[in-house]
Amino acid sequence: MASKKKYRFTYRLKLFLPSVLLIWITLGLMAWYSFEREKEYRAKNVESDIALINNRIIDMIQQNFPVERFMKFIDNYYSKGDLEGIRVSIFRADSIYPTDWVGEPLLTNFEDMHKKDLDSFYRVLEAQDPVSGVRIRTALPYNVSLDSWLEFDSGFWIFVIIMGLSVTILTYINASHTAKNITLLRDLIDRATTDQDFDPTEKFTNDELGDISRRIVEIYNSRNAAQRAHDREHIIALRATEERARFRKQLTDNVNHELKTPVGIIRGYIDTIVGNPDMDEASRRHFLEKTQNQVNRLVLMLDDISVLARLDDASGKIPTKKVNLNELLAVLDEEIYESGIGGELTFVYELPPECNVMGSDSLINAAILNLVKNAAAYSKGSEMGLLCTGSNDKFYDFVFYDNGTGVDDEYIPKLFDRFFRVESGRSRKTGGTGLGLSIVKSTFIGMGGSISVRNRDTGGLEFIFTLLKWKENQ
Repeated sequence: MASKKKYRFTYRLKLFLPSVLLIWITLGLMAWYSFEREKEYRAKNVESDIALINNRIIDMIQQNFPVERFMKFIDNYYSKGDLEGIRVSIFRADSIYPTDWVGEPLLTNFEDMHKKDLDSFYRVLEAQDPVSGVRIRTALPYNVSLDSWLEFDSGFWIFVIIMGLSVTILTYINASHTAKNITLLRDLIDRATTDQDFDPTEKFTNDELGDISRRIVEIYNSRNAAQRAHDREHIIALRATEERARFRKQLTDNVNHELKTPVGIIRGYIDTIVGNPDMDEASRRHFLEKTQNQVNRLVLMLDDISVLARLDDASGKIPTKKVNLNELLAVLDEEIYESGIGGELTFVYELPPECNVMGSDSLINAAILNLVKNAAAYSKGSEMGLLCTGSNDKFYDFVFYDNGTGVDDEYIPKLFDRFFRVESGRSRKTGGTGLGLSIVKSTFIGMGGSISVRNRDTGGLEFIFTLLKWKENQ
C-alpha cells in the first residue's frame, strides 16, 4: 500500500507541476500583454485629446475666431476628469511670453525650467500655425486622476489570480485522478511480470483511461489463458515438428544457394545467344548444347541436394559412381572461362592421368564451383587452382588454393559453419548466403572424404580435401 501511495504521489507531481506551471506562465503572459496594450491605448487617447486641443486652437486662429471663449471652455471642461490640471499657453510670433493660457502659463524656453518641473509633466505637445507663426504649447501634469485612469484597477488582477487558482485546483484534481489509474496499471504490470498465476481484479475509475485499463486486463487474461493452452500444445507438438522444420529449412537454403550457379551459367549462355543475333550456326549450337548440359546438371543437382539434406538429417549415404576428375575439370575450366564466374582470377588445375574417384559428378562439380565463387568473391587475388598433392591406397589428396589475402586465424574454425561470413556486409553485396562452404564440407564428407582449411604461407587460403579412389572391383 505504501508503494502505491508513493507511485501515485510521484505521478501526480509529474502530471501536475508541468501543467500548472505552463498554465500560470500562459496566464501571466496574457495578463501582461493585455495590461500593456490597454495602457498604451489609454496613453494614446490622452495624447490624442491634447493634440486635438492644439489643432482646434490653430483652426480658430486661421479662421480669425476669438480663442478666449475656447480657452475658458477648456478650463471648465477639464477642471475635473482624466485631463484635470491641463495647461495651455498661446504664444504670438517672436514672443517669449504667452498671450492666453489655461492654468499656469508655460515659458517658451523649457531650458529655463528646472528638471523637477519638467518631470512633473506627463505629456508636453507643441503645435504651430504656419501662416501666423502662433505657437500653442499644451502640457498635462501628473495627478491622481490621470494615474488611476492609466493603470488597471485591482479588479483585473484579482480576476487573473482567481482564474489561475481555479485552473490550478482543477489541474490538481485531474492529475490525482489520472495518477490513480496509472498507479493501478503499474501495480498490475509489476505483479503480472513476477506472478504468472496472477489474476487481476483491480477496480479502475469510470472514465476513458479506466476503460482502457479494464480492456488491458481483459486482453491480459485472454492472452494468459491462450498462452497456457498454447504452451501445452506446443510441448506436445514440438518434438514432432522440430526435425521436419529443420529438414525443410536446410533443404530450402541449400536449393536456393545451389540453383544460383547453373542458373547463372544458363543465363550467361542465353544472354550470349540473344546478344549476338548474327552468331554463326555452329557457335549457336555450341552454346545451346552447353545450356542443355547445365539444365540437365540442374535437375541432377536438385536430386543430389535433396539426398544431401536427407544425409544430414538421417546420416544416410550419397549414391556414388565412377567420376573422371580430368574430364570433369576440363569441362569446368571451360565453363568458368566462358561464364566469367571466376571474376579476375585465373583458374588452373593439375591432376594425375586417369584420376578417377568415387562420388557424384554433379555434387563434386558444385562443390568445386562453390570454392571458385568463394575465391572470386573474397580472395582479392589473381590466381586459383586445384592440385592433386598425393594419394594412398584409399584416398586422393587435393588442395584448392588462391593467392589472395586469406582470413584472420580466429575465423578459420568457423568458415564451414552455416551462414557464417567473415565480413557480412561485403558478403551480402557479392550475393553470398553463408552456405557455400558448409555445402562443400557436407558434400565431401557425405561421399566418404574429408576437408579442412588453413591460410597459406605465401598468402591466401587453401582447402585440403580427400576423395575416395575408384576401384574397378567396387
